[in-house]
Parts: sequence; structure tokens; C-alpha cells
Amino acid sequence: MIQSHLHTVIKSLGLFRVDADEKGGVRDGAGWKITRDILHQMIPKDHALHKLWLQSTEVKEKALLTMQTVGSSREHAYAKIPNVILYNEDSEERKARLLN
Repeated sequence: MIQSHLHTVIKSLGLFRVDADEKGGVRDGAGWKITRDILHQMIPKDHALHKLWLQSTEVKEKALLTMQTVGSSREHAYAKIPNVILYNEDSEERKARLLN
């Protein structure tokens, strides 16, 4: 849900953008910072979602194209993808995440 749907909302609100510059672009991940702050408030540190969403650098996502190519709708194929919640995380946030 977060990887797919919330990313679209963040982009629609203009909280995730790429501004072109001479260095190839500046990425603003304000939407993901807001999301991380809210999730940190809502999810207890000992909960499994805290580790999955706020500490893991990769998450599993259904590999729909793989499932279609092998003709399987019952067997789920998964691929590891970067955890977009941690997008543009600053060094202070990273230190706090690793210490908790």
C-alpha cells in the first residue's frame, strides 16, 4: 500500500519532485520525511512493522510481470525493491534508525 499508493499521493501533493539543475537534478523527499515522522509516532519500536517499514532498506513487492509471464495467479512471486519510505533520509535520521 505505502510503496504504491502513498507514493502517488506524495507526488500529487508536490512533496516529491525533481528540480533540474546543472548537476542532474535535486530530489526533494519532504513527503517521505513527513511519512517517516508520522509512522515513528504511530508504530511502537517493538512492533514488526517498525522493523519492516522504518529499518529495512529493502521490502518485498509482488512481481506482477513475473507472475503474468509464468501464467500464475495463485503462486505469488516477489522481488526485493528499495524501501521508498527511507527515501532521502538524512544522516541524523539514519543514525537514530540504526540505534533503535
